[in-house]
Order: sequence, then C-alpha cells, then structure tokens
Amino acid sequence: MPILNVTAIKKRLLKQTLDEHLLGVAKQAGHAAHFLPMLEGNNEELERVRDVKSLKQNSKQGFEWQDKAVKEISQWRQQNPQLDANQYGFFAVNM
Repeated sequence: MPILNVTAIKKRLLKQTLDEHLLGVAKQAGHAAHFLPMLEGNNEELERVRDVKSLKQNSKQGFEWQDKAVKEISQWRQQNPQLDANQYGFFAVNM
C-alpha cells in the first residue's frame, strides 16, 4: 500500500504518493532558492509595496503564528531605527 500525502488523505483522493509529493516540493524549493540572490541588497527592479490592506488583516484560525511573527518583526524594527531599510525588509511568498 502506498504512503499518501496529507492533502490526499484529508480529501480522500489518491492523487499522489508521498514520495511523488516530496519530489515535487523539493523541485519547487530548488527553483525558489535559485532566485533568492536576486532579492539581496538594493535591487531597484523589485517592486516595493506598502500599506497593503490584506496584509494588515489578522490571519485566519490556525495561522495566528503569522500575526505574532509580524508583531515581533515590527517591534524589532522600532528598536533598531538605525538599520538601512534597503538591507532589512520583509519578504513574503503567497502560496
């Protein structure tokens, strides 16, 4: 009997085996890691976003840890005003 990934088990779908799922995750992580150096430093090609209403809303149930992380980052930035905003920012990936 094959081992299934969690999504397949919850939805009762025989979509993919766990090893197929993990290989796909690893492939996508490799692609993302390849582009990380482009985010370093003062990259003028990247769009800066500010005051995004949906990012200021509280997280849904089960994702409250994200609100706590944002609060901790905000406090850290307030405690370190001397840091260059172009070197220390926030990077988000919407999955």
